[in-house]
Amino acid sequence: MSEKLNETSKLSEIKHVQTYFKPYFTEKLIGSIVGGQELQNEWIQYDVPENSVYYTSSTTGTLSQSFVLGNTLTGESHYVYDRNIELVHREGVWKVNQMKFAYRTIPNLGYDR
Repeated sequence: MSEKLNETSKLSEIKHVQTYFKPYFTEKLIGSIVGGQELQNEWIQYDVPENSVYYTSSTTGTLSQSFVLGNTLTGESHYVYDRNIELVHREGVWKVNQMKFAYRTIPNLGYDR
């Protein structure tokens, strides 16, 4: 699913967006994509998740992925862009229902002054 989510950054190259993403995304998410919601920048490509799905029930789960944007010139902090994915199980298949993005800063605790 991570690969398909990454592909949303190149919608202009995909014909029949609704049909293409239907096996992977819910109608709700596809509607957001078709409606113009930008899900991802082209230059940000998330790798395979390092953690597993956290199941919140038998039909829902969440998955988080992080992309390190870089660090400050002094190396004091790292900037990270997180993609939090809500999954739902419908009709025998897990699909992406919603995504939320968060930007955070991680201090470099090993930085010597």
